[in-house]
Parts: sequence; C-alpha cells; structure tokens
Amino acid sequence: MVGRWSSGSESANHPSYAYHCFSSSLHTCIVLTHVTSSAARREISLLLGEYLIGGDIAEATRCTRELESPYYMHELVKQAIVATVDKSSVERNLVMQLFQHLYTEQVLRGNQILQGFERTLERMDDLTLDVPNALEVFRDGFVTPATSAGWLPESFAARCVPMSEVKQRIVSMIEEYFDNGEAGVAEATRCLDEMGMDHLHGQILKKLCVKAMDGKTDRERQLASLLIFSWRQSDKISAGAVHAGFTSLLTSLGDISLDVPDAETYLDGFVRRAQHDGLLPDNFIAEQRTAAASSPRR
Repeated sequence: MVGRWSSGSESANHPSYAYHCFSSSLHTCIVLTHVTSSAARREISLLLGEYLIGGDIAEATRCTRELESPYYMHELVKQAIVATVDKSSVERNLVMQLFQHLYTEQVLRGNQILQGFERTLERMDDLTLDVPNALEVFRDGFVTPATSAGWLPESFAARCVPMSEVKQRIVSMIEEYFDNGEAGVAEATRCLDEMGMDHLHGQILKKLCVKAMDGKTDRERQLASLLIFSWRQSDKISAGAVHAGFTSLLTSLGDISLDVPDAETYLDGFVRRAQHDGLLPDNFIAEQRTAAASSPRR
C-alpha cells in the first residue's frame, strides 16, 4: 500500500527525509552492481560475436543458459540488435532466429524481449549518430517481425520516434514543474499522460531525481519526491516503474556523481523518502546488494 505524503515541517523534520551521508551497504551495492553488470555485458558481447561469425545456434543457446541470470537477458536482446543495426539483413535474420530459438527453448521470455527492445529504443539517438537510418532499420528489421511473433504489442511501432524529441518533452515537463511548485503536479501529470510512454516511466523518474540533484535545493528534491508519490498514488506509474527508476539511479550513481558530487547523499534521501511513503520496500538496498552479489562475475 502507498503511504501518506506529508509536507511542510513534518516532511522536513522526519528522519527519512534527511539527506545525509550514504550508508556503507548502499555504497557496497553500487560497486557490486557495476562489477557484475560489466562482466555480464562482456560475456554477452563474446557469445554474440561468436554466433554472428559461426551461426552455431546450439552453442549460443548453451552460452546464454550459462549466464545464469534472467536479470541480464534484456541486455542480450539489446546488444544483438545494436550489433547488427548497421549490418546486412543476413546478420539481422540470424539475430531474429536466435531470439526465436531462445524463446522456444524458454531461455528468453516475452517480457525480457520487450525490455530489450525498449532499451534499444532508448539508445536510438546515439545509434543514429553512427547509423543515420538506425531507427528505420530497427523498426523494419526487428520491430515488425517481433510484433508478428507476438513478442511486442501492436502499439510498439508508434513509439519508434526520435528519442531527442521525447527527452526534450521530459526535460521541459520537469523544469516547468519545478517552476510551478506543488501547484504544478496536475500539469506534470497531464504531460505524463499525453506522452503515453509507459515503458519510459522508470527513466522519467530517474531524470526527475537527477534534475533535482543537479544544482538544485532541498525544495526541488522535496518536489521530486512529492511528484513521484502523487503519480504512484494515482496509479499513473506502476510499482515496477518506481523500482526500475530507483534501481537505474543506483547503477548510474558513479556517472551522476561526476557532475553532482553529493549525489550519493541525495539519493539516500530519495530512497528513504520513498520507503517512508511505501513506494519502496524497507529492504530495497539489501535486495539490490544481494542481487548484485549473487549475479555471475566470471
């Protein structure tokens, strides 16, 4: 159940809202997550490279099973698409055949395929710098057959728009909300609905928190927590999106800290506020730490 939002002096004085030094357990979780995710990405890159050269689908399947973590399956999907978006239709067909085989063998699930496609779409602006027609290739070479296979909803193709446009709308929404304060919750919610990008809700939450950290005051950080609470309470964003957004903040903290030296302190405050409001479990940090420590680090 979502907790009760408190404002004013109650929020400021509540210990869960204090932006103080990061706990050692959270710091350990960040390090472990970075190490394990980097190792998994390297393993995925190697197995895909070998598969695209030799076309041995049985060996690729065996290597995928050995990853031993469903958490990284979407990364395999994303890397496979990114690696072949500038290649011929032969390589792209090999990728789709691999997805089909892994799906049939129940190594890869439909939601993991969807997540991989969503992550690829989020990277599209970077991809188009090197491959100008990347969005078109992605839509025609991957999205269309994946939709036909039933892995993606029919509406996914409509999401295939330049991410630069989407990102600017998100930034504008956040900046306007910070200018308007609490009175801007309704307008920010309307903008969220208008975008219709449910798959980006976790990233929108992340961007909201990062913008509140970078050169802002406690006012903006309190406003960010208020908006997250309001969106979740009105079911505008899912519990999964909240969890994904905070997890993404956690794994990106190293990069964020380059621009925001106090990012660790601020994130600690966001997590504690979310826990107080019932948006995150009390064991969120321990859960992330366990997940990072138990993932393969070969």
